[in-house]
Amino acid sequence: MSDQAELSMTNFILDGFLEWLADECDQRRESYTICSTRDKFGRFEMVWVQTSWIAWQASRAALVVELPKAYDSAPPYACYEGGWNDMREEAADAIEAAGGTVKP
Repeated sequence: MSDQAELSMTNFILDGFLEWLADECDQRRESYTICSTRDKFGRFEMVWVQTSWIAWQASRAALVVELPKAYDSAPPYACYEGGWNDMREEAADAIEAAGGTVKP
């Protein structure tokens, strides 16, 4: 994965975390601004938030899916095998967009 793609994925994962954090702060009746404050090293200042962020990242890194194999010689859209391969690629894209990894 390129540096740009990795940064984009990290931002995507952070966006999801911050969305969860906003709801969690609401439920705890805590200020989102205080909860989401970071120190000069980029760590969240509140221990429970930093711990949650580490766990959030680990949960995304641990999500590895092995999809059924693609057909080797299938013309696109011409047959069952071609459709299978197209849907397999779309499934892989969706898993990776959610922060998961697809085994090669």
